[in-house]
Amino acid sequence: MPHIISFKNSCFTLNFTGFVRFRMNGPDTSIEAGKEAYGIKTGYTVLNDESSASISLSVTNCTDLPIEILQIESIHIDTPEGISAGLPWTDIQAMILGRHKNDIPSIVTLGQMDDAMSDALSGMTETGQKAAGSDSETVLGSDTLTVLKGASGYLSFEYPGGETCFCFTRISPDGHSPALTSGCEPGIILAPGSTLTAETLELHTASHWENLLSDYTRRKSSRLGTRHGTVHVPSVFCTWYYYGLTVSYADIQHDLSEIIRRKLPYEVFQIDEGWEITLGEWQPNHRFPVSMKALASEIRAAGLIPGIWTSPFIAHKTASIWKSHPEWRLLNTSSEPVLFPMNDTVYHVLDITIPAVRDYIRNFYSKLTQEWGYSYHKLDFTRAAVLYPEAKRHDPAMPLPKAYRLAMQAVREGIGDDSFLLVCGGLYDAAIGIADAQRTGSDVLSMWASEGDGGKAVPFTVKQNLLRSYMSAWWYNDADCLMLRRQKTMTRDLKLTLGLLSDVEIRTVLVNQYVSCGLLSQTEPLQQIESDRLKELGHLLPLIPAAATPELFDGERIPSRIHLHGDGFLELILINWQDNTDLPVTLSAEDVLGSCATEGRYLLSAFYSRSYCIVSGNENCSLGTIPPHGAEIIRIQPYTPELPMIVSSTGHFALGAELDQIKNTSDGVILHPVQPLPFDVRYTVLKPDGTCTDVQVTGTSQPDC
Repeated sequence: MPHIISFKNSCFTLNFTGFVRFRMNGPDTSIEAGKEAYGIKTGYTVLNDESSASISLSVTNCTDLPIEILQIESIHIDTPEGISAGLPWTDIQAMILGRHKNDIPSIVTLGQMDDAMSDALSGMTETGQKAAGSDSETVLGSDTLTVLKGASGYLSFEYPGGETCFCFTRISPDGHSPALTSGCEPGIILAPGSTLTAETLELHTASHWENLLSDYTRRKSSRLGTRHGTVHVPSVFCTWYYYGLTVSYADIQHDLSEIIRRKLPYEVFQIDEGWEITLGEWQPNHRFPVSMKALASEIRAAGLIPGIWTSPFIAHKTASIWKSHPEWRLLNTSSEPVLFPMNDTVYHVLDITIPAVRDYIRNFYSKLTQEWGYSYHKLDFTRAAVLYPEAKRHDPAMPLPKAYRLAMQAVREGIGDDSFLLVCGGLYDAAIGIADAQRTGSDVLSMWASEGDGGKAVPFTVKQNLLRSYMSAWWYNDADCLMLRRQKTMTRDLKLTLGLLSDVEIRTVLVNQYVSCGLLSQTEPLQQIESDRLKELGHLLPLIPAAATPELFDGERIPSRIHLHGDGFLELILINWQDNTDLPVTLSAEDVLGSCATEGRYLLSAFYSRSYCIVSGNENCSLGTIPPHGAEIIRIQPYTPELPMIVSSTGHFALGAELDQIKNTSDGVILHPVQPLPFDVRYTVLKPDGTCTDVQVTGTSQPDC
């Protein structure tokens, strides 16, 4: 029997049914939600008020046989006519957010098979190149959050949990049946007499998409907790994006000595993949003649926090863990080990539904932290444990996301509350309240266009980060490593060593880090990097807490306008995605502030053009142009003529928000930074008399040594 949900003062109405799909001694079978058949009883509750709705669905196995629950569809809409949005199906916009970091989140118009649709139907490779979409795959797949834009408002499909079962919303852009389904995929064996309660689906409407996203993150935080703000977010030197698997003890010694000699502003030295004998054999290889405990001591002696890369859920087939515990392998339906390919090597996968495996993980990370001395942990390839729902698990009644959360909790228990945990390449929802940082995009490349497929490396990874910026409510978003070097030829036969970005393109890469409002990690050969590129770090450090909101649902393939809200300051970041056309910067205060603009005058300052203007709310001013692939940062603040005000800077993108005090004295203008600045900075200050003066602030590092 169809159900109808409508919302007061909203253009959305849904006409739908629900289904439970299962397997019991034969082919896949389905029954309509709310009905009883084949000895299976389903409960189906639909609640609806003026602006929201919730759908709960349960399944009870009343038979004497185990049942494999494949899929629970809380909403099943056969045709586009099942959704009324105040406009044709083909004109509805949808925000699609994939499950894994290598997916490309996108905002698409359902009737347009354009570049944005191509992004949503494809993904990224592990090395940051765009993966081609399948010609036969015409279904848009989203995870625990999907947003539709109708004629007069927005509708979200939300799963406030998401840590127990895989959740999905799938939309057919061509309108073929089914047009839209939303539900969860438990992928479990339901024992006789047992009941499974599916993840609750919530629907919410709002006149602005920003309200939907902020309410969604708040509800998640309330349910699962958050570690955001509980530990210090550091600046990190990481070894991967130059040395790769060739990293050695000598490389680390060289970079540590350069950090000390040049007083560079890193807080963590993180040793990435390549230090181990092999994955699962967690001892140093032949390139590391000292113990990892001794190396951690050397890093601490250099004044930095020791960090280490591991991949806890996979191990090479030769690893000794399989000799002592062959029963810990995750097996496929043929009782052969599940294979996870990565970096031209194939690995076996640990079955994280086994309690002893989670004990091993807890003890392993306790050893790394308590015995070896590493308190910054980067975990990689954690998705391997949840990619194979058809595999034979030790506990077939445990959904994989629940097992993943238990395994991540074991990691946290091992490293303790005071250590920093960065997760790279795993489930998002199941790590909320556990992870301190999460990667929000694919591995970066230091080039605008990726080789081989003609794709554009930087635009795609920036797009991933921007459309996942709402996640910064749960943890520090990790936009991946910053690479500033110039290098046109490979060394060590590694593409990772290249640095092919122009000086203009570097601006967009820096802005990508800035608007992530999270972790800053960098990889360079410190003995070789040019001083002018290294000093670009001063645009980002010290890290200043802020929140970024890209402008969405404006029809652009990649957002080009991002609003940054910091403690006492507001900025508008602009990116020119064009390949050959300059972008003029003509703005008013209302363009930046919208309805928040009040009477009075505002000071608009542009970072790269070093231009500024004083305007009233709706008065336009020109602040230069942005070259192709470039970016600009505009700070806006109420103009206070009796006070000295920063109008340009060679340092931080915050354009003075990094300063604690600006004083106009008889001896001149005095500036006090909140924290010591990493490099020398020249500020241009607009004085009360209308003239400008330059003020130099001395930094702590020595990049020119």
